[in-house]
Amino acid sequence: MRFNLHNSVGRFPVSADIFERLLPYEQAELACELKDFEAIQEARVERLKEKYALEIERLQHKKVVFLGDSISSDNLGYRISVTRAASLEAYDATISGSVSSMLLQDTRLLAERQRPDLVSIMIGSNDSVMIDGLHHVGIAEYERNLRQMVVWARAYGAAVLLFEIPPVIESRFEKHFSPNRKSQSNQNIQIYNKILQKIAHENHVVLISNEWLTNQPELFEPDGIHLSVKGQELFAEKWLMAASELFS
Repeated sequence: MRFNLHNSVGRFPVSADIFERLLPYEQAELACELKDFEAIQEARVERLKEKYALEIERLQHKKVVFLGDSISSDNLGYRISVTRAASLEAYDATISGSVSSMLLQDTRLLAERQRPDLVSIMIGSNDSVMIDGLHHVGIAEYERNLRQMVVWARAYGAAVLLFEIPPVIESRFEKHFSPNRKSQSNQNIQIYNKILQKIAHENHVVLISNEWLTNQPELFEPDGIHLSVKGQELFAEKWLMAASELFS
């Protein structure tokens, strides 16, 4: 159920009547589930406000463009939490299942039209996946895409916050996906993260490590790649601390 809350290319409103057409549940049951999800977000936002008052004050009402895949598009995730906690003027360019090439145009258009204070980028979980023995998006193309995203964000005056690709729980990933067709490893992710490290160093961009997620199975969903509700809350905390430093 919760993964149907992720943004897709054809985004649709989060409501029981919409989901009734997509999922095998009664509308009343769906409405109850969505109410529970909203309660999770509301409680999380209150905890963030209490714990990170100074960081939130620095970020209050900032214009932020979020670029990412399903980890960022999750409507139970960090993006909604930090947006509400800091009353951000947020522009959502996250797409479940996306790769870096899908976000290039949104980067340029949103940076040009909205002139955000900050562009937050976490993309690469899908780029780095191996499909039929080949990377979904090759390393050279991934590097070109990320470099261009940084250039376009900065061209219109935005600060850039870049996040490394989160690790996976390999054993869970193998069970959830067909290893003969689709595979992923933390060794493979590190190859792509080295590209991010190089781009950040050469462009003096803040890069946030996601190594803190390593060997923390409770912070992941059963598929080993998406963050659990707890993992998303901790990521919201990391985001607030990192983003606020850019405006201190």
